[in-house]
Amino acid sequence: MRTSGADNRTTLAGQVEAMLRRLLHDPDEAANYERIALLRRIIGETTAFGQARAYEAIFGMNYDDRLGEIRTPSLVLAGVQDSSTPPARMQIYKDGITGAQMEVLPGAGHFPNVEQPDAFNEALRAFLGGLGS
Repeated sequence: MRTSGADNRTTLAGQVEAMLRRLLHDPDEAANYERIALLRRIIGETTAFGQARAYEAIFGMNYDDRLGEIRTPSLVLAGVQDSSTPPARMQIYKDGITGAQMEVLPGAGHFPNVEQPDAFNEALRAFLGGLGS
């Protein structure tokens, strides 16, 4: 970050739209205006330092070889248009966790709970409702 002139107060404000285009299916979707506006604000206020640390943690995290240790009922949710963790990547989790279920939500990218909250909540409700049987 030093070569860019950024410091621990530098935010991602100038990168918000590019990030939303990468993370969301349709960042301009009018039906989700308030939720997308909130994401714009959150990303815009995130510091470059904080984002770099988050990426550092994500890149250092790989538990694929330990998925078989998970014994908890699991639901893997994916957005069809998620370029960060696409459905093919999420399928690895579903296949690696014994008994896991998977739902792929159309019209959603990396934040299906924001872009398709009704479908997301229905998938979660159905999964949780099936746990008692």
